[in-house]
Amino acid sequence: MKQQILENSFVGDRGRKTGLPPGTPVHVGEKRLDTVKMTVIGYNPDAMTWVDEARIDDLHQLPRKEGQVCWVTVNGLHDIDFLREVATYFGLHDLVLEDIVNTEQRAKIEEYDDYLYLVSKLPQMQEENARLHVEQVSLVLGKDFVLLVLEDEHPIFQDINDRLRNKTSKLRSNGADFLFYTLLDEVVDHFFNILEILGEKIEHLEDHIISDNSPETLRKINRLRHRMILLHRIVMPMREVMSSLERHDSNLLSNELSPYLRDVYDHIVQVIDTVDTYREILSGSLDIHLSANGNRMNAIMKVLTVISTIFMPLTFIVGLYGMNFEHMPELKWRYGYPIVLVLMTVIGLLMVRWFKRKKWF
Repeated sequence: MKQQILENSFVGDRGRKTGLPPGTPVHVGEKRLDTVKMTVIGYNPDAMTWVDEARIDDLHQLPRKEGQVCWVTVNGLHDIDFLREVATYFGLHDLVLEDIVNTEQRAKIEEYDDYLYLVSKLPQMQEENARLHVEQVSLVLGKDFVLLVLEDEHPIFQDINDRLRNKTSKLRSNGADFLFYTLLDEVVDHFFNILEILGEKIEHLEDHIISDNSPETLRKINRLRHRMILLHRIVMPMREVMSSLERHDSNLLSNELSPYLRDVYDHIVQVIDTVDTYREILSGSLDIHLSANGNRMNAIMKVLTVISTIFMPLTFIVGLYGMNFEHMPELKWRYGYPIVLVLMTVIGLLMVRWFKRKKWF
């Protein structure tokens, strides 16, 4: 069965969107959770409200007062009605909701009247088969809220939850824009975790690439190359997003946030450089593997050629005296058989010595 393109398969039916008016939300992607889950967190420097398995009513009951930041995380994209209610609560445009549930979005950032919408990609390494797949992350930044929409549940944001519980953390004392940056920085840092895993695999592969010329080695190289192509495809648009965000003059982003956004941009550039380096290493490894196989085949062919060349005159002598003509000379010699054997041996040894002097083997 042909390998899925770039190991990232979207099973959503894009044909269902054909003919629908703009802004009609249709889930395009894989259903990763049976039930959509929502977590609602409201916090300020002095207090925090935390609701797991929240419903829409919990959103309406959350106090929205000055200095209070509302962080809503939604896990799962297939329940369109539920997401529409969340979007309505935050006053999101229909096109934003359409983009949120369509996981084939390219990383981008869009500005609306009172909020920013950002799409990113989150690579995941499956432990059971070491395959790489990519999920979509949607972030909406408002004046006093951050909406995070994920396809699945991920532990990478657990560290942010732990920091929020600490009253003295910088996260608690800053606004929604700092939370927005923190979430984005966590997504970008996760690329380094994936690159570290892939880097170890590449290093291990380099150690065995010459000694192991099996077809499995070639398959491993190709699998890693596909993963690097996938990472390159999803991280390149992120550089444009961060560059745009860094230069953004939106009143939703404070001036104090500029150094942090530059830091995230630097991380993206570092990820891109690392991905490009790994791609070059894998391309070189593929060339080394093919060259090693070619050299091995050439060595085998050289040995076979030398053996065939040695036996050519011997085969001629055997064929000559195997014609069985009655009046052939030397046919009645008493010592003809041992003389021919000695002659064949001498010819073979002389040819072997000549080949060695020529350094042909």
